[in-house]
Amino acid sequence: MHADKTNYEYQLEQVLTALDSDRDNTALLNLKKDLQDAIKLSKELAPKKRQATTQIEKGVEKRPVPEQVPKAEECVATEPVCLQIGEKCQIRSEGGGWLDATLSSIGKNRTRWIAITTKTNETKAVSLKDIRPMPEHRAAPILQLLPLGGAQLTTASNPPTQKEKEKRMKKVAARQEYLARKEAEHEQKASAWATFQSKLSRKTSASLFKPPRANDKKFN
Repeated sequence: MHADKTNYEYQLEQVLTALDSDRDNTALLNLKKDLQDAIKLSKELAPKKRQATTQIEKGVEKRPVPEQVPKAEECVATEPVCLQIGEKCQIRSEGGGWLDATLSSIGKNRTRWIAITTKTNETKAVSLKDIRPMPEHRAAPILQLLPLGGAQLTTASNPPTQKEKEKRMKKVAARQEYLARKEAEHEQKASAWATFQSKLSRKTSASLFKPPRANDKKFN
């Protein structure tokens, strides 16, 4: 595309030079306008063509892989952060021992944990270091994940469907077809310029090699 633009600019210079000696030449004036339009169009199409080529090389744009929420059965027993609401756990007592409990809620940023003790049915708020999974590491069914702020965890966005992929590819193909059509128009204008150059060359050659007129005056 850059080479086409340079070629059109060169051709325009030639036409302007020819117009200096023949300002009213309709063919030259029309060719001048066509070349100016071609240069302008080349400037507009250059970034679009680069963008379309990049999309074809990369294919359908890739979406970032969504972060998956860890499942209870995949959690490591030594990581309390993997505990889920409704799961059996153990919390540290005031005496330093461990009490069986059930996790009832998780605070914002998972820094505050509220559990209900199994034996005394007391509600205890503990920090991350004072809670751990049960020794057998068996998780109860997950009811829901509700931080104290009340906000629910959102599910990861679905990957693009086949229909969406086909729609994107059709859009890229249509853009490529548009660029090809514009390039064909450029070729037609280049052909017109070549025809003009040929005619101009023949006309110049004829004027150079035409024999001079005989002088009617006679010398004594």
